[in-house]
Amino acid sequence: MQKITLYLNHDDQIQTYPSISLSDLKNTPNLYDIRVIVPAQSVLLIGAKLPKLNRHRILQALPYALEEQLLTEVNDLHFAMGPYQTDHFPVAIVTKEKMSTWLNILNELGIKPSLMLPETLVIPYTPDQWHVLVHDNIAIIRTDFYNGFACDKNNLTEMISLKLNESISTPSQINILNYDEDAVNLIIDTVPILEKKISSKHFLEDIISTENPAINLLQQQYQPRLSTTQNKKIWRISSYLGAAVISLLFISNLVSFFILHNQVSTLDNAILKIYKHNYPQASVMTSPKERMTEKLNKLSNQNSENSLLLWLAFVGKSLQQTSNVRLAQIDFHNNQLNLQLTAPSSDNLDAFTQSLHLQGLYVRQQEVAVIGANVKGTIVITENHES
Repeated sequence: MQKITLYLNHDDQIQTYPSISLSDLKNTPNLYDIRVIVPAQSVLLIGAKLPKLNRHRILQALPYALEEQLLTEVNDLHFAMGPYQTDHFPVAIVTKEKMSTWLNILNELGIKPSLMLPETLVIPYTPDQWHVLVHDNIAIIRTDFYNGFACDKNNLTEMISLKLNESISTPSQINILNYDEDAVNLIIDTVPILEKKISSKHFLEDIISTENPAINLLQQQYQPRLSTTQNKKIWRISSYLGAAVISLLFISNLVSFFILHNQVSTLDNAILKIYKHNYPQASVMTSPKERMTEKLNKLSNQNSENSLLLWLAFVGKSLQQTSNVRLAQIDFHNNQLNLQLTAPSSDNLDAFTQSLHLQGLYVRQQEVAVIGANVKGTIVITENHES
């Protein structure tokens, strides 16, 4: 869609940028995204100090929070709110009568704008500087992103001086864009002033090119409604997205099912293969966990018996190699072999223990004592160091 800007001057006359006939806008409205700029003199910009509530409650409280600062009854005013700043909400205020007038003019031309902006907030903005736009003997002053005011050009010096006295911080510079033929005689001693003279034919192009949609006046009852076609399009897209999400969830669960089913089948086949290997005569797999546990226990007992025979063989070999060592008692319990030995000296017991070590056994000495001319000690043989 082509973006078109309409400028409504203080006489409610319309100018367009880029230049296009109003009849084209009326006949083919769906081809254009239209924003409207309205006179700065008709819109009051102000800050409202309110707690951060939900937007609906803030809009309810806003008129009464500003009531004492306004000359017009709040019921006759329209309040448009900007996003929350450090300690306040920026607010644009215009009479409902003026809003109705502008919208009626546009409705007669078949124009439905998406944005309606006060002229004050479309002139250039630079942090820490003020910008003054002079056109048709009206001066429009923008003091920051959400604030500004308008006055007669002849009263500009007095209004600027007054606002500088009220301002917390002084701008580093005041920039003047003068589209009138006469020079602007702004005299401020405390702030540097830079005036630029520009041809009036560039006025609309310059303010239109500034993209600062700070506060849209089309809020609450004036908020543009979506066309039936747009509503249908949104519902259709939402339906497609909902169907896509449901389909993805279904497909995801289905894929997970097949993956898990395949893993279960693989495990079942592996279990059956192990079962058949251990019970080749079995026609069906019955209580595989219990039967395999029973067989493992049996094998474990057999391993214990085999370990005893093997250890006894190693002990016998070591006794032959260390002839001075005598076996006094032997005990096998909990897969642990206890040997009570006697020898002429502890060196003989150490030699016997070293012989067992060399054969790969895990051995430790216990309770070594001297009895008469001999040394008596206990040696423990286990499957590993931690036993």
